[in-house]
Amino acid sequence: MAEPNGVNLTRQGVQDIANLTPDGKREAATTALQSLGSSGAHVKKAIATTALQTLGANDVGVKTEVATTALQTLGSNAVDAKKDIANTALQTLGSNAVEAKTEVATTALQTLGSNAVDAKKEIAATALQMLPPDKQQDVIGQIQGPTQMVSDRIWQWIVGAFAIVFVGGSGTLVASVFFLDVAQIQVLLTVFTTVAGILAGFISGRASASERTRSSG
Repeated sequence: MAEPNGVNLTRQGVQDIANLTPDGKREAATTALQSLGSSGAHVKKAIATTALQTLGANDVGVKTEVATTALQTLGSNAVDAKKDIANTALQTLGSNAVEAKTEVATTALQTLGSNAVDAKKEIAATALQMLPPDKQQDVIGQIQGPTQMVSDRIWQWIVGAFAIVFVGGSGTLVASVFFLDVAQIQVLLTVFTTVAGILAGFISGRASASERTRSSG
């Protein structure tokens, strides 16, 4: 496996990796990955995927180390190899290995070139699919922002606050006719009409947004 060209011995070593203990697989795989040159992408891919597929579900640390080592030592042009290694790691890691999956996916995305858009999308999609449902919702929420339910509740609070001010201002405006002079009434009327305009803008804007949503659906 240590032969300079890394071809024949490494291919034989790939077959031998499957029979090693988890620690032996980690040592053999990481050593081979680090010693092979950047031109041995297909061999690195074979070593990494063999180790990942033959390690047990509980060998999270070993799988993470093998996958990240392979991703970091592969050249920026080895897009397919990185994609296959990352997807294999994500698919073979257990459902509870969220941190390990995050580390593998992050390493893959960071080491892929800026032009490898499709590979990044596929890795990100695989990482999301492999997460538990609650974690998927957390990630989607971070990407998309507040859910429709949260947005509706925030809008209700805002409109409710302005409605309270509007109703209170109406009563105050009526009462001011009997207790305030003209100048003070004019100031109060300005405040009242401003609040009324803002409230009307909220309602009309929300109605327009809802209509566009229905039309697009």
